[in-house]
Amino acid sequence: MDFVEKYDRRIHPKAKAACWISRIFFIYTIGLIHHTSRKKKIDHEDIFEVLPEHSSQKLGNMMENRCKQELERLGTISVYRLLWTCFGKEYVLTGILQLFMRTLVVVTIPWTISQLINYFQPNQTHLTKFDAYYLAALLIFLNLLNITYLHNYLLHLTSMGIRIRTSFCALIYRKCLRLSAESLSKITVGNIVTLITKDAAAFETMILYANDVWIGFVQTAVIFYLLYLRVGVAAFVGVGLFLVVIPIQIYIGKVVSKLRVTSSKNTDKRLQTIRDAVTSIKIIKMYNWESMFEEKISRNRRTEVNTLVKIFIRKIMILLLGALTSKLAFFTMVMTYVWLGNPISAELVYFILALLQRVRHAFNVVIPMGITESADFYASAKRIEILLKAESVTMNAVEENNLSRIHESARVWLKNATVEIDGQQLLREITFDIDSGLTIVSGPIGAGKTTVLKLLLSEIRCKEGTVHVTGRVSYAPQESWIFPSTLKQNILLGEKFDRNRYEEVLKVCALTVDRDRLPAGDDFIVKEQGSNISSGQKARISLARAIYRNADIYLLDDCLRSLDIHVQEYVFKECMHRFLSEKICIFVTQNHHFFDKVDSILWVENGAVVKRSPDTVSSKNEQLEEPVMSERCDVTLGDYDEVNESTKLLESKHKPGIYCEEKKSGKVEKTVYNKYINLGGGYFVSVFIILLFMATHTCKSYSEKMVSNWVNLEENISLYKHSNTTVSHGLITVYNFTLTLYSCLILGTVVLSVISAILLFNFTRAASNKLHNLMVKSMMGAVMYFHDIIPIGSIINRFSKDLTVIDEQLPFVVYDLLEILFSFCGVVILLAYVNLLFLIPVSVIVTIMYFMRKIYIPAGRNLQRMDMA
Repeated sequence: MDFVEKYDRRIHPKAKAACWISRIFFIYTIGLIHHTSRKKKIDHEDIFEVLPEHSSQKLGNMMENRCKQELERLGTISVYRLLWTCFGKEYVLTGILQLFMRTLVVVTIPWTISQLINYFQPNQTHLTKFDAYYLAALLIFLNLLNITYLHNYLLHLTSMGIRIRTSFCALIYRKCLRLSAESLSKITVGNIVTLITKDAAAFETMILYANDVWIGFVQTAVIFYLLYLRVGVAAFVGVGLFLVVIPIQIYIGKVVSKLRVTSSKNTDKRLQTIRDAVTSIKIIKMYNWESMFEEKISRNRRTEVNTLVKIFIRKIMILLLGALTSKLAFFTMVMTYVWLGNPISAELVYFILALLQRVRHAFNVVIPMGITESADFYASAKRIEILLKAESVTMNAVEENNLSRIHESARVWLKNATVEIDGQQLLREITFDIDSGLTIVSGPIGAGKTTVLKLLLSEIRCKEGTVHVTGRVSYAPQESWIFPSTLKQNILLGEKFDRNRYEEVLKVCALTVDRDRLPAGDDFIVKEQGSNISSGQKARISLARAIYRNADIYLLDDCLRSLDIHVQEYVFKECMHRFLSEKICIFVTQNHHFFDKVDSILWVENGAVVKRSPDTVSSKNEQLEEPVMSERCDVTLGDYDEVNESTKLLESKHKPGIYCEEKKSGKVEKTVYNKYINLGGGYFVSVFIILLFMATHTCKSYSEKMVSNWVNLEENISLYKHSNTTVSHGLITVYNFTLTLYSCLILGTVVLSVISAILLFNFTRAASNKLHNLMVKSMMGAVMYFHDIIPIGSIINRFSKDLTVIDEQLPFVVYDLLEILFSFCGVVILLAYVNLLFLIPVSVIVTIMYFMRKIYIPAGRNLQRMDMA
């Protein structure tokens, strides 16, 4: 329906990649990467056709059908059951494969490393030089196999995550279209936006960790069994530490889950306030309310950020507990082994390190992240479940006929229908029967005229009585709804185009002259909220949309009130009285001039509805006259428009792709980084944080060097003990100093990690807050032309999806960047300390990775920009 240029998409290269080598090693992506490196950008026409398994329509249908089955079978909906029935088996099979590969890696790689190190032990004779080369080649092969499998596994999980997120987004969207009026009064637009942008995305993230959590526990059990075979009861010391820490992490995860619910509610309020401000921007500017709305949005933002701070601190606690436990487990395990009187060797130490490295990944990354993401997932699932369980328009005769278009003769029949919402009775015991002709619904303001139509549409339920509607229904609302697209598409709204009917509808709705005056004619672009047309023209387009639909029953809710009196009379005569003469037409109006031209009148007053003939209502005409005038003179935030009915349609200069945003190309400008750093606290603060990370990794790297010294000292002491020779005092002094220094380094690493993490988050939080305030100030201070050409959805997207990335993802991305960067630097320094020749292969690898990055980054950057747009 939107007027976006259509492209003949090319078939996805993965669908054409018949060779398994191309799929496994991602050779099919070379074409896109080469195209990007040559063209320097990716446009919409460069995007491939979506893979069939990722089709939103297919996934939405699947999820919707599962929901219907759940309701029929159990009478309620569970997000967890939906996930299991749609994706559970596939995910479990993927997890079993992951468990097999992880176990293979855990068993083979540490054994290969220990044997290779054993070759370099003094006086060993059972391993030859050929065996050493064989073990080195095997180690390289196993790592390549692991990396190749891991990337394919992650791609499959990412694909599954996209399918889950897409299916739930489609389900949420379809559910929102069917929400009853009572549900819509409780569920805000901000809530719906948060569900789609944040909560549904939590499912995609959870998919990456859920399998690895239980696999991590199984893998840990296997690792500790292998450790028990080598070090005996000393292995239980390490197990005990992990068993103590895990319940603490789970408890913190539960706290995070509760905070996540609170944070999402605060986000809902903020987004709802922003939406209210954008939709009512003309009134806000007229009365100079910008500062008031800025303060209100900022207040909601401060509440939201305070909760995010608590969430981040607890997430960091979970991660640091995992990191600290793995280091203490290694230290206490080896010390216990030594205290039990066992000799120690480099081969044994590095075997333990290799095994604990696998455990460290599980307890430092997988399990902590799994716990935090599980907390987010639980909170998100709970919020989505609330929406799915909300009352929606029921599947009644109206909808069945809309779908099948096979019906009996059209009829509207109510008997003793009573409507009550939140304890307030709106309609009581109304009864009428309409099978043909034009019927007017009238009465004082607030009497319940619109409620009658909503009852017929099943948007609200009757508490008592019977409502029976037979036939296909079309509805024109009281408030005109216009979407950014062409004049033609606004009228068709997905209906099949019939030129004769289309022209007739334009004629009876008095739109032919307006259409003919436009250079673009039917292809004239109506902007966001119809900002380039008058309120009367919006009303006639909205009416034309309802009339164009070939229905049996037309419900028209006071859709002529914005028109001049002469236009009202023309549209009433040509449209309601003549064009719809053979249909059932129920028309809400307070214009008494139409009363004597209809078949019957439904008079609504004090919650009662009485069917009258036109001549019996003449005495009430004077009661309506003043309310009509006051209603038409009243100005509300939603109705205000600075143009009137006599204003001509304005020619749109906006390009056809009205839903497409202008995207940057090339590198991110340095000014963007400079602005972000200045917003966070400036270069001094950022350099100080970097120095803290550097100090943290210096302690970490030097502690690993201390492990090597400690192992050498333990070997020397063991030789003295086995030869019954007294250990020298100097050796004992060095040994004690090494242990003390190692303990201090571990403690320093933990303290510096906490301080640097908190300072980094404060930095990113300050930047995010100031950036948000600048965005709000710019939005409220922008000229009206900006609000006329930019869709509301684009503005809301900046404050929801984009800000979520800055708030919640960017701090962890920067944290990981600094962690990986300084870890890499620490490894390189240690290698250079051992032997400077090791810098040669390191330089080669760094050079290769640099050029791979230059090839990949342009494609990745452009795809990310397109996704955010």
